Amino acid sequence: MSVAAAFSRSLPGNPAAVRELDLVRLAVPVRSDAGQDVPAGAVGTVVGIWAGGSGFEVEFSEPFEALATVRPREIADHQPFHG
Repeated sequence: MSVAAAFSRSLPGNPAAVRELDLVRLAVPVRSDAGQDVPAGAVGTVVGIWAGGSGFEVEFSEPFEALATVRPREIADHQPFHG
């Protein structure tokens, strides 16, 4: 199964469904905390949740290592952490 096929489509309208350690895929490019542009489609791990889901701190390892604050509308979908 591909990474894209494993993702949940439940995010729009329900940012509370995203939890720490979930994987998220970007719908749009976002600017990293260091000023790099993380491209749409990049997959990262949620490492922090701000204000009950109004934003998420996401760690990316591809295409380069980066941290970015991501708004719910910037997330295409997510895969819950099972661990």
